[in-house]
Amino acid sequence: MNCALCGMRPAIETGHVIPKMVYRYLIKTTPTRFLRTTENPNVRVQDGKKFPFLCQPCEDKLGGWETQFARHVFHPIHRHGIFDRRKPFSYRDWLLRFAVSVSWRSLFDLMTESASSESLPHGDAPRARDALETWRQYLLKSCVNA
Repeated sequence: MNCALCGMRPAIETGHVIPKMVYRYLIKTTPTRFLRTTENPNVRVQDGKKFPFLCQPCEDKLGGWETQFARHVFHPIHRHGIFDRRKPFSYRDWLLRFAVSVSWRSLFDLMTESASSESLPHGDAPRARDALETWRQYLLKSCVNA
C-alpha cells in the first residue's frame, strides 16, 4: 500500500490515529495505568490504535506539527491544570495543520475500517470522501510550504 497522504512512497510508518501524547497522558493519569476500548472493555490495552498508512517523510511532517502542539498547548495545559482563558498561548500555522491532520487521520481510519464506507449514517459517505480529499490536499500543500 502506498502512503495514504502523498500516494508516492510505500506506507511503512506505523502511525497513531490519535497522537501518542494523548495515550501517554491518559495512562499516566488513570488510576489503573491501563486503558480500555469500547470494542472490548474487559481487555486492557497499553496504547492507542495505530497502523501503517504513511511514508516516513509524511509521518515526520505530521509529527512535527504534533510536537509543536504538544510543546505549546497540550503539555502546558496539563502541567498547569485548568486552561486559563485570560492568558493566551502562542501558536502559528502549525496549529491548524495539526488539527486538520488529526481530523484526516481519524476520518481515514473510520472510512478504512468500515465494512463499507457506504455504511456511514445519513448517507454521509460522499461528504466524508470529499472531506478526506480536501484535508489531504491541504496537508500536502502544507507539507510543501512548511
